[in-house]
Amino acid sequence: MSAATRFAELESYRGIAALSVVIFHAYQTSRITNAYVYEDQFFLDATLRALNHGVAFFFVLSGFLIFLPFAKAALDQTTTPSPRGFLIRRAIRIIPLYYIAIIVVWTTRYWPSTEAWRDLLQHLTFTHVFDNQRIFYTIGPAWSLAIEVMFYVFVLVAGSAVCAWCARVATPSARSTIVVGVILSLIAASVLFKTWAYFVAGIPTSNYVVYFSFPAKLDQFALGMLLAVLYLHNRIHPMFGTKTAVVVGSSGVAAIIATYLYAATTPEAQVFESSVIAIGFVLLMSATVLGPRGSRLERTLATPTLMWLGLISYSVYIWHEPLMLAMSDWRWINFQSSATWPLATALLLVLTMLVGGVSYWVIERSALNIAGLFTREGRLKDPYRAERYGLTPTSPHNRRD
Repeated sequence: MSAATRFAELESYRGIAALSVVIFHAYQTSRITNAYVYEDQFFLDATLRALNHGVAFFFVLSGFLIFLPFAKAALDQTTTPSPRGFLIRRAIRIIPLYYIAIIVVWTTRYWPSTEAWRDLLQHLTFTHVFDNQRIFYTIGPAWSLAIEVMFYVFVLVAGSAVCAWCARVATPSARSTIVVGVILSLIAASVLFKTWAYFVAGIPTSNYVVYFSFPAKLDQFALGMLLAVLYLHNRIHPMFGTKTAVVVGSSGVAAIIATYLYAATTPEAQVFESSVIAIGFVLLMSATVLGPRGSRLERTLATPTLMWLGLISYSVYIWHEPLMLAMSDWRWINFQSSATWPLATALLLVLTMLVGGVSYWVIERSALNIAGLFTREGRLKDPYRAERYGLTPTSPHNRRD
């Protein structure tokens, strides 16, 4: 089984994480004042609240997948990814659906009022995460996409610099030391930033610009980057047998559960909660990424349903909150009753997956077709074919190869 196939199966986790975030937001909507509908049932309440950490998994997975080609270039001394090609691929993957969703939701929610133009501008420029008032406006979960975009720019600059540094180093072990050292430094810097913010500066966790910022989330990306290095090492020196993979994956799940239960009763621990849970996600992913081929977990992730969920996960993530708020505003069903919440959430999941499926085929697939017109270096493969998309001048004499 190829690495590409294995990583396609890894995307199944993304689908599960997206649905977990949908369920969490449905539970968040159940609050009447500050009370959740199942707040009197500790374990059920804790489980439903813990589902918001699906976002941490997105960051870990992005750190792994996005940094992997840079790690390979640094360690194996292969060609560094083209900055132009990298940015074009990332932009085509993220921006079309994001812009369409933001404009549609903003228009239906605020038009013709002119008071929210600032909010629209901030979202279209991914700067809403710098505004504590508007960070969750229009589409609340869009804050994480702004952080993703910042990571893309960061990994392009930092990854290219690390590749250049490693190009001057002769031995593989020294190159590995450099890459791992840089990643551990990023993790330490992020943890120190949160430590300073909470314990030294006394900044409350309600300051979203601080605790939902790129520096605060960098350790989660960096943990995924570390897994990318381990994956490359694992090609030559396999690390896990079947039993070890099961133990490591199970340890990850246990770490996630234990961390949340502890943080639920310890306010100070909540500052680092997502960071520790991200470690649990890395352990869980390691069972797939570093474990032997053909494991039961790998076969489970390869089931068509989970693969399909992974495929539409971005659309599910971006559309679920507007759909949920519309259902609530139009009083289709009540999220604020313990009797009706399960049915309301089930309907939301079904509707979100239906809309997500349509969105994927209509918007995301169209964007991916455009991405297929470009080489890995970001140059057009066939300018005559590209004319149909308005990407080149119609005259072949205007070509500059």
